[in-house]
Amino acid sequence: MEEVRVYVSGPVSNRSFEDTKQHFRRIAAELRSSGLTPVDPTLIEQNSSPEENALKGWEDFMREGIKSLMDCDAIYMLEGYEHSRGAKLELQLADKLGMHIWYEKYGDFITEQELLNE
Repeated sequence: MEEVRVYVSGPVSNRSFEDTKQHFRRIAAELRSSGLTPVDPTLIEQNSSPEENALKGWEDFMREGIKSLMDCDAIYMLEGYEHSRGAKLELQLADKLGMHIWYEKYGDFITEQELLNE
């Protein structure tokens, strides 16, 4: 069966990074348990040293996140995305590229088999 990759998108900048990571990880676990492959952009920091990350700005993290988004089949929008300029940009790209879009606030969720059967 083909791997279905789902990018998790939501607010990051205006809340504690620990709370953000926990929220993203919880959703990633739910996606994984449904047979989907989550792509968590909060893990991007693990690709660089803390010193390198300290030098990065919003634009740098967005560029890396968008690269990851381009390899996905769907995007999952976390609650509060509408207050995040980065998440709104990711949503706009996903929409224009015809990706499947799901929203946490509406309880949208789909299994890998349902997605493949669409």
